[in-house]
Formats: sequence, C-alpha cells, structure tokens
Amino acid sequence: MNFVWLPIKASLILILSSIIFIPYNGFLHIEPAYSNKQNQKIKFTLPAPPPGRAVGGRSRGGGRRGPCPDVETNLTALVPFTQKTVKLGQTEHVKENVWGLTNSLRPQFPFYVPFTNKYSFPTEFLLQDEESKKIIYQSAVKLPSKPGIISISLPETVKPLEANKNYRWFFNIYCEPQKPIPSLRVEGVVRRVTLSGLNKKINATEPRKQVELYATEGIWFDALNTLARLRQQEPENKELVETWVSLLESIGLSDIAKQPLVE
Repeated sequence: MNFVWLPIKASLILILSSIIFIPYNGFLHIEPAYSNKQNQKIKFTLPAPPPGRAVGGRSRGGGRRGPCPDVETNLTALVPFTQKTVKLGQTEHVKENVWGLTNSLRPQFPFYVPFTNKYSFPTEFLLQDEESKKIIYQSAVKLPSKPGIISISLPETVKPLEANKNYRWFFNIYCEPQKPIPSLRVEGVVRRVTLSGLNKKINATEPRKQVELYATEGIWFDALNTLARLRQQEPENKELVETWVSLLESIGLSDIAKQPLVE
C-alpha cells in the first residue's frame, strides 16, 4: 500500500508547493481568453457652441407635412444638438442649437433620409456663408433606393471652408413641388477649426484611433466621416458597427444608430 500511495503524495506536495510560491501582489488577476479592450464604447465630447448668438437650427424634420408619406423615423441630421424648453406665455417651445466642428476643408454632411427614389420629391442641399448669407453651394439630391443614411460631399469646385467661420447648411425635401416652402427641413451650422499640434498626432495614427481622437476633441464631422469610410471598407466588421452605434448614441441619436448606410 505504501508503494502505491507515495508517488501520489509526492505529486500533491509538488503541486501545492508550486501554488504556495507564486508571487502574490494582492488580488489574483486572471486575464480572460477574450479581451474587450478594443470594444470600449466611444463617446463624443460636445464642444462649446460657436461664439456669438445662438446658432439655432433643426435636427429633425418634424411631423408629417402635407402629402409627405407617414414614416416611423423622420428626416434627421446626424449632427450634435442641444435642446432647451422655454415658456412663452402659456406655451412651451423647444429651442434647438444644431452645430458641429470640422477640420476638413470640404466636410461631408450626413443625413438619415426616410424616403426612397420611388417618390419624385425634389430634394436639395444648400451651404450658406453665415455672415454674408451668400449661398456658396446648392445641389439637388437623389433620394436613395431604400431608407437610410446618406452623405453629401462638397465638390472640389467649392471654395474651401475658412477657419473659425460659421457656415449654415440646409437639407430640404419638397413633398409639394408646387410650393416654395420645403415640407421637411433640417438645418444647422458647421464651423471649421484648426487643430495645431493635434494634426501631427492624428496623421501619425491609424484611422480607427483617429475616430477616437476626433471624438474626444469634439470634431464631430471628421469623427463620423472617418468612421463611415471604415464601415464602407469593412461592412461586416462588428467592432466598427458597435463603435458607430455608440458614437451616435452619445449625441442622442439611438434611433438612427442602426440605420443602414446607403447611396
């Protein structure tokens, strides 16, 4: 019997010894087989609004107007906004400020469009110099083949945005073409800023890290547009989808976050 049990005892002693002599620095830490460090939610830091009077604007197209089809989610600008309820007499009104910063000379403007090209609603995008009120770009917009998020690009023929200057954009849908007033409209302000030393850091890092840097610095258009390009390159990448959802949720657009990117 002793011959049988001695090897087992020796094995137990060896195992226990290896456990006893493990260096101990507090709580035992076990690294999981799968680390989700890369899947941390990204959060946008809302910057201070542009100087001067309130920028105003409208982030959503509002309720049904005229012959516009009834939709579950209305026309929406994918741009940060703030809202404040004010009381005028006995009536309460919600005042909105819709604005975003960019470092780009010609940023892209993202919108959720609920109507498809089966409708013949005239749709347009306009960009206006906020100070002079001069329209610097105006273009008809083709409705997509299915409801989703589209992006409006400024062509090279458009003069680059000047730094530290406000520009007002409009996205209009005319469900009643014979009327000059758009049935649905969203509008806001874009302001180009220079990033000085941060530009070198951004240019030296990979695009996914650039999204985080832009978001942390409050540079909305560049954060979203960089991430949109990554999603177009890797449409099945779940990590990019999760980052996209968390970025839009951070500005209060959770209902838009899972809408598809369309052309």
